[in-house]
Amino acid sequence: MSAWDGGPPKSMAAEVAFHFTDQQVGYKAHFRSTFGETIKGEIFAVDKTTNCVIIHIHGTQLECADLFLLISHPYEKGENGLSTIRVLKMNFVKEVLELERPTSEPFVLAPLPPVDEVRCLQRETAAVKAAEEDAKKIGVGVSEVAQHIFDGLAKTLPCKWEGKSIIVMDEVVITEPYTPEHAKGPNQQVLQRVQKVLEGERQRVERGGATI
Repeated sequence: MSAWDGGPPKSMAAEVAFHFTDQQVGYKAHFRSTFGETIKGEIFAVDKTTNCVIIHIHGTQLECADLFLLISHPYEKGENGLSTIRVLKMNFVKEVLELERPTSEPFVLAPLPPVDEVRCLQRETAAVKAAEEDAKKIGVGVSEVAQHIFDGLAKTLPCKWEGKSIIVMDEVVITEPYTPEHAKGPNQQVLQRVQKVLEGERQRVERGGATI
C-alpha cells in the first residue's frame, strides 16, 4: 500500500531533495541518494532540527559515501547477524523508490542501546592519534618532488618529517636535495639500505617526468 498522503504513486523521482515527516516513522523506505547509492530500511525517526532521517536497516549496509553516512551504529540481531542504525541528511535523498506503511499495527520501536562513553572516548583517542600520525607524513614547505620521494620511502620504511628533513627508521636523516649522499646515519648497514631505496625512488620519480 502506498504511504503517500493524497495518493501519489509508490515510485517517485524527486526533482529536489525529499523530506520525510514524523508521520512516516515506522514506514519501510527504499530510496536513492544523490551519490547514486540505494538505501532500504525502516524509518526509525525524523529530526527536523538537523534535517536528518534515521533509518533502521536489517543486516549491514556500509558501502555508502562518507558525506552521505553520518553515523553507522550496529544495533540488534538481523538477517546476517547485525542491524544498522544510519543517520542521513535528508538533502542527500534524491529519489524515493518505495514508501510503505508498516504491515502490522501498532508499530513499536525497540529502544536504542545505551551509548558506551568509554568506547566512544577510546575511538576518539585512536582517531586523533591516527590523524596525528598521518600529519607527520605531510611535509611543510617542501617541494612536490620531495613529498613524492617521502611517500615512496614510506611504503617500505617507517618515515616522518622533521622540518624539511626526512627521518627514516629514527636513525637516518635525509636532507635537501634528498640524494643518497645527503642521507646520514650512525649504522652503516641501515644507512646503505636507506640509500639504496632512496636512489630507487629518485629514479622512479624521474621516470614519471618530475625534475629533481
